[in-house]
Amino acid sequence: MKKRLLSAVMCGFIALQTVPVSADDAVSADLAVEGEIADETSDGSSSSGVSGSDEVSELIVYTKKLFKIGSEYDEFHYSYSKDEDSGETVYNLFWKNTETSSTVRTYIDGNKYIHQYDISDENENSGLGALTSEEAKAAADSFLSLVIPEEYRENVRFNKVKNASAFRSHNVSYQYTVNDIPVEDAYFYVYVSKITGKVIYYAAPLSCPFNYDYPTPENIISAEEAHDNYREYCTFGFEYPGYFDSKEKMYIAFPCFFVRDITSYKVDAFTGESIAYGYEGSFGGSGGASSASYDLAEETADEKEEDYKLTEAEISAMEEKEELLTSEEALALLEREVQIKDKTNMYSNLWKESTGEYVWLIHIDNDNTDISVYVDASTGEITYYCDANSVLYLKKGEEKPSLDYDKMLETAERILNTFSVGKADEVKLEYNAYEDDETGAYSYEFNYIRVVNGIEYRDNYINISFDTYSSFDYYNCTWHKNVNFADTEGAIDIDTGYDKMFETLPPVLTYVNTETGIGLAYVFNYYIDRVYLDKYGNRVNYKGNPYEEEEDFEGYIDIEGYKYEDIIKLLYNNGYYIDRDEFKPNEPMAIDDFAVFFKIRGTKTERGCEFSELEGKYYGENLTRYETAEILAGLVDKRLLDVPEIFDVSYYKDEIDENYKAAVALCYGLGYMKGDDKDCFNGETLLTNGEAAKILYNYLTNR
Repeated sequence: MKKRLLSAVMCGFIALQTVPVSADDAVSADLAVEGEIADETSDGSSSSGVSGSDEVSELIVYTKKLFKIGSEYDEFHYSYSKDEDSGETVYNLFWKNTETSSTVRTYIDGNKYIHQYDISDENENSGLGALTSEEAKAAADSFLSLVIPEEYRENVRFNKVKNASAFRSHNVSYQYTVNDIPVEDAYFYVYVSKITGKVIYYAAPLSCPFNYDYPTPENIISAEEAHDNYREYCTFGFEYPGYFDSKEKMYIAFPCFFVRDITSYKVDAFTGESIAYGYEGSFGGSGGASSASYDLAEETADEKEEDYKLTEAEISAMEEKEELLTSEEALALLEREVQIKDKTNMYSNLWKESTGEYVWLIHIDNDNTDISVYVDASTGEITYYCDANSVLYLKKGEEKPSLDYDKMLETAERILNTFSVGKADEVKLEYNAYEDDETGAYSYEFNYIRVVNGIEYRDNYINISFDTYSSFDYYNCTWHKNVNFADTEGAIDIDTGYDKMFETLPPVLTYVNTETGIGLAYVFNYYIDRVYLDKYGNRVNYKGNPYEEEEDFEGYIDIEGYKYEDIIKLLYNNGYYIDRDEFKPNEPMAIDDFAVFFKIRGTKTERGCEFSELEGKYYGENLTRYETAEILAGLVDKRLLDVPEIFDVSYYKDEIDENYKAAVALCYGLGYMKGDDKDCFNGETLLTNGEAAKILYNYLTNR
């Protein structure tokens, strides 16, 4: 029976379906710790609701010994999930110390392969962590020696240490290799607390990579041959990708070379043929809206009707709506091409897009009709239509209807010109027919890709689909109105672009999982999702700007001997830093640097920088100590800033501005900011980078 290999685990087995265990089972599981589970109860029934209680008992004891889980963890539960294809059962074992609320969770299978381990500790988030990357790696190496059999350890190769989180851990990653060749998706992750120095999380490939047969890399093709073969089937092209610039309120599109279907990126190292990515499994592993009702508060005696008069913004918004189509007018535009049998039970909603445009969202759901349609409320353009009652499946015993391509094409062209006026001359047609022999599902798709300056802008398209009987059932138009298209003048040719891509990202020889077992392949885009080259063949990021390799921050070159050197190092070890070579401790801190350093969201306006926690207050290019105190106090409770009269600041010898009295007192009382050695606050003085580091340290350790 084919063993199904599951996807990589990083955040646990949340997606796995578990079978809950009864209270009696939990008691039995507790007894298993002492090896006292009976095979049967007095009436002859099984004492556990889960088959294989002996196996569970053994795994519990094994796990407790392995991770030194003592009797202080006085609460225990477990559940399990079973892979029906492989027959493998994975147990979720959970312990809790009810006194401290600390928890331990492990996922382990019958072969004692640890899939995941995580532990919570009451001390893990207190203060700032001083653990270095080197110390984290040493702790991770030691942990792996516990959970990986000795004969396989040399194949688990260190990858990197990532200082990923602001507080909690250094993330150490490893990859499984065979014959010095990486095994695809076979990663091991160990998270080490910066504060306690202990491993707090571990994740291994869900499917154990140790016991597979790995082919030897003999008589394989070269990377150059793989490159040539890959060119034949990959969708490498010169196109416009794009992104939405929220500041400019427009889409930015830039021409570049890239491989569109990045998931089809393997070439068999023995045959030179492509290996589709969509095989089943690998080594590695909706939200709903809430509603509430509110009662209007009773009007008090001192309130007047004019207190609630419409604002200019509210009036303007209503006037804006008066220029828009009604929902009935919007639906009438659809009926030029679609006959609606029954309009009862219609729901409509006027929605404002992030681009500022208004769209009618209309849904009709009754015994005869189930359709959804989106209509631009300003222009009347149909942007989306779906008939949920379309016929995708053949009736029982019925033969497949003959395909009427010409009729569908004629309808698609008519709908294109009716629903999307003016766009037909800017598109390229791609036709696809989807058939499922098992379910009898059929769908025929006409996809019109937007073309600009002779190249494709695939972020924009018009999709028109038909059902089994060649009847129109789906329409979707994604077409950005406000786009800045960069020119393509001077672009290199497509073949040169592909060669440049090969130089930028050569393939990696890798063991991969296929339908028939473990294979050996050259993998393109192995370490990253997508690579873009600009029209000249230079690598760029997704916004078309020069690409820069993301690296962990290594520290500053100008803080040695500075009085707050240790504090500054401790801060950047925990993710609080300004990404540059020099810290410049004695220079005034720029407002942009302050926002980055303190991790506070700020917005630049004509009046100055405004922080989300202190709306209505604006700060200039450099902050004074007064303003720094105001911001920190505002993070605690900005309402207190409005009652300075309740605060005493007599412990300072210099006079404190009344406007900042509350902020200064709060920062003093909370331990965030103190005065100088002469007991003066010096509120008008500009904040320096060095002072900011000490204040940030005080804030993080005292909040």
